[in-house]
Amino acid sequence: MTKAMFKSHLIGIILILSTSCLKSNSEPTADTDSVMIVDSTIYRSQVSARTLLYRKDPTISYCESTNGQSETYSGYRDLKPYPLASLSKIFLTAWAVDQLGPDYRFQMVWKFKKVTSDGTVDAYLQTNYDPVVNIEKILYALSELNKKGVFKIRNLLIDETTRFYLSVLSNPHLELTDVPVTTKQTIENLNRILNSSNWGMQTENAKNNLLNINIPSTFSVNQISYLPRSSINVAQYNEELQISSAPLFKYLKYLNVSSNNYVSDSLFQFLGGAEGFGRFQNSVLNIPKIELQIGTGSGLPIQSTQSILQNGQALHNKGNCLSILRTLKFIDGSARKYNLNLGHLLLTAGRDQGTYESQLTFNSNIVLKTGRLFDLPTLNVAGISASSSGYTYFAMLAHDFDNLDEAAVKIKRDELISDLIKSNSQQKAYLTLKLDTLFF
Repeated sequence: MTKAMFKSHLIGIILILSTSCLKSNSEPTADTDSVMIVDSTIYRSQVSARTLLYRKDPTISYCESTNGQSETYSGYRDLKPYPLASLSKIFLTAWAVDQLGPDYRFQMVWKFKKVTSDGTVDAYLQTNYDPVVNIEKILYALSELNKKGVFKIRNLLIDETTRFYLSVLSNPHLELTDVPVTTKQTIENLNRILNSSNWGMQTENAKNNLLNINIPSTFSVNQISYLPRSSINVAQYNEELQISSAPLFKYLKYLNVSSNNYVSDSLFQFLGGAEGFGRFQNSVLNIPKIELQIGTGSGLPIQSTQSILQNGQALHNKGNCLSILRTLKFIDGSARKYNLNLGHLLLTAGRDQGTYESQLTFNSNIVLKTGRLFDLPTLNVAGISASSSGYTYFAMLAHDFDNLDEAAVKIKRDELISDLIKSNSQQKAYLTLKLDTLFF
């Protein structure tokens, strides 16, 4: 490190400390404070790259940074944490990619032994915490079991790794009391699908999604029971069928496009829940708790998942603009590490039919995630723009407005994005990903 570089670095540290001392109990002014993001460290300075829209609007917080450089940073109301809503899924995406890798696959394992010559078996099913176990996956498994001569199950055991939710992909915004669904619900759902006498329109629709797959016309199970994995005698089964899921990046793309709450919260719990994320936040993202509080993967308040409340009120995930920029930069770096296009993780604006609808014209130049809460009015967006100057990480948090003003807030959101696009010549950078309902 040269003397000049050391001096610059030292000044950055001094600015961090002085700004922290002066601003710890107040919100930064719009025109004085800005930030440089280097890896996971934030250096505060006293410059602003460009004038931003809605700087004086108290319902809008906004920040952006191109390539994590201080001279390209602009923002206002960027230090105070506000409700994240579904922007929480950005943090889940970062965590999942870091802990599992984008090519991780969940394993559905059927262990069985034949008990009669007509293809009746006793079996043990474990889905290893796969958050997407739906009708299509079970029907596909029946097709594969048929190939192995299995036509009926006498006794089926499941363990704590198996949760079967019929509509996991068709109701993305559903708020469930139990995430994942309970063992009782799982058994009821398995009984419904493993017994062909119960098949109705929902199952028929699922069968139509399984093109070129030979689904059995009849199948049955006599009894389904639960035992902890540690109590199951695996040695009693002499045959096995193993089915791999789609790679994890497809799950992440799906939950970011459709904002699926169930998949998000199930994956969040599988990774270690709030406690596990806290360790990731501290050791990897290096974001202090004062800037970011995450209790769920979906962004739904903790109340929806039967967790501890604070003073009887629902606890919302909260984060400030800077925590979002840091995490977007981390995701961008992780994608490059795995040679993965960000359009395979986030919503590609203008190409994906998801939660973001706009009159703006995009040319594969922006990936993003939206967030919306009605009980605590929140309308957010965050993403990455590709331009001739590099990659701009941006985030807008709209808060303290009335739900009746949603249309006006969306106009502000799109004008901020449009203004960002106009500030630099945009470039094509992002792909999209065709998603199916089978998830294999």
